[in-house]
Amino acid sequence: YQRRVRGINLSLMTNITLLKTFYTDLNRLKLDQFPCGKGSWRQDKLPEYTDDGDVNHETLQSLEELSRSDIFQVQSSWSDDIKDLRELAVKSPGIITENFIFQHFKTLRLIDRNINEVDRGLLKFTNLEQLSLTGNSLVELPGSNLPRCLSVLQLFANKFTDLVSLTVNPPPNLQHLGLGYNQLTDITPSMSPYYWPNLLSLDLSHNKIARLRPTVECLATLPSLRNLSLMGNPINLAPGYTGCLLDSLLHLNILDDTSISDDDRLNFTGISQEEVAWDQAIITVSFPSLENLRPPPENEALDEAAFLYPNQKKYSYLIRFLFASDSTPQPVDCAGPVPTLPLESGDKATTAPAGASQFETVDLPWDEGKMAFGTPVIIRCSDLAKLGDFLGEEIQFTVVEKVVESWTVPAPPDPTSVTPPPSSSKKRGGAGKEDKKKKK
Repeated sequence: YQRRVRGINLSLMTNITLLKTFYTDLNRLKLDQFPCGKGSWRQDKLPEYTDDGDVNHETLQSLEELSRSDIFQVQSSWSDDIKDLRELAVKSPGIITENFIFQHFKTLRLIDRNINEVDRGLLKFTNLEQLSLTGNSLVELPGSNLPRCLSVLQLFANKFTDLVSLTVNPPPNLQHLGLGYNQLTDITPSMSPYYWPNLLSLDLSHNKIARLRPTVECLATLPSLRNLSLMGNPINLAPGYTGCLLDSLLHLNILDDTSISDDDRLNFTGISQEEVAWDQAIITVSFPSLENLRPPPENEALDEAAFLYPNQKKYSYLIRFLFASDSTPQPVDCAGPVPTLPLESGDKATTAPAGASQFETVDLPWDEGKMAFGTPVIIRCSDLAKLGDFLGEEIQFTVVEKVVESWTVPAPPDPTSVTPPPSSSKKRGGAGKEDKKKKK
């Protein structure tokens, strides 16, 4: 088993297979080196003519003690079977062959080893029951390369986008399948009782599954499924997520690490039959209070013109933000239609992401205490994948100050009012001449 990898620099190889990684770890167990193996240091029985034995030899008891000492400790976290294998290499080194080693292992945990291929060499582990390949670089894993007796398979934090290769003749007795933290978007073609008749536990957490109803319908066909985890997927944002799952998967006992009670299931009876928009999320954005807002600036000193016709400034405040929504969002309490435009935050210009629209609250006058925006903003989004990506990024909220300035001007004259005619000046003695003409 050592000759297979001697002289090979695994770090420079393009394909890092599971079997090569196993051989690397196996060599580090030093099964043929002191105190293990068939070396000249072994002495199974002390000679009768001496009390201490030869100084170049060790008894079986001393070899066993040395193998358990800190000096000869080896890395054993990658399998639960290493301790027993090391003991056998001390007690009966003659049975340690390559075939025996493959048959000995029942658990393997090759984590964060950059493995990008699982070759057919894995079939040599005829008794392997638990395999963990978490944190590697696997894009596919042919199910035909997995041992038939495998019952637990952990594939967390790899690069799977689908499970097509895994459904090619998978192990018939697999009971747990862990696929969290991958890039799965659709599992409907791969989740069938034909492939997984005995699957008890399925972990699909933190993927990109965004279609609720098709996902639930395919999972409902697994007859043995009792434990399911879908947390961290976009479908968690759907309002009917929990109810639809509990009403459809009647044999499920645990959902997202939470036990299901009879009352929980009773509360959602029949909900999966309703015709609703299952993949539409409804988000409520509320701002209970806004504190520590600076007061409006004081009015400047009034000059003579401003004193006769003073101006007034009315200050109000609102909160504006971007959020993923449907193409024609209807924000609550928006002052008229709000275009999807870049926002300014300080000295920066924040551009609206694709599919994100601009929303704002009602504007409130400044208050020395807390400014409570009582009515929330309701947002609807039917693209759960887009919404999930948006929530994974930074969301910026901007406080906007609105100023309305007005002036007081004198009212114009009223044309309907009655004004007295202008008075005419009379000449001295004018009335006497007119009287004289009348007398003549």
